[in-house]
Amino acid sequence: MFLFKSPSVDIANVKNAEHLWDLSNWPSLGNGNTFDVASLKSKKAIIVVNTASKCGLTGGHYDKLQELYDKYSDQGLEILGFPSNDFSQEHAEACERDKRASKLKFPRFDLVHVNGEEAHDIYNWLKMRSGVFGYKAGDKTVNEATKAQLQRIGWNFGKFLVTNQGKDVKYFGPRTGPMAMEDDIKKALGV
Repeated sequence: MFLFKSPSVDIANVKNAEHLWDLSNWPSLGNGNTFDVASLKSKKAIIVVNTASKCGLTGGHYDKLQELYDKYSDQGLEILGFPSNDFSQEHAEACERDKRASKLKFPRFDLVHVNGEEAHDIYNWLKMRSGVFGYKAGDKTVNEATKAQLQRIGWNFGKFLVTNQGKDVKYFGPRTGPMAMEDDIKKALGV
């Protein structure tokens, strides 16, 4: 079961983290287990996606994300799913019983906020690093006054591709299908 746990937002954590795995305050996995954040250091490409079980985009995105995972996980791809109810409460607590979700093999976490003042540090870092949410990639000038001004992810299934040893971040919007990332993934994996 996915339970929402409001994180304590730590803007210093966001500003000082050079890599995705340098962030502290990672949520638990949806099954209650702890995720091995250090395992990300060995990955060549990481997709971070905000998911929802009752969104019209769910089926196509889940299927294609799983296809990418099956095809490239042995070559250094990781996919991290973060359920969010920031968009019309489209994530059902019973999503574990959702047939599509039960077939996913990539890690899925507890509910998080991806937008606003309660946005999880992971999402603040991704938005800041991607350069498309009001900040240039690598800009560390975010402070308490500007944190809430980071632009919003538009909907469920906004995807961030993290490459170059966890330093480079590219954003793919909700209406962009997962397979549109394949060339960038292959480049990062060297295949």
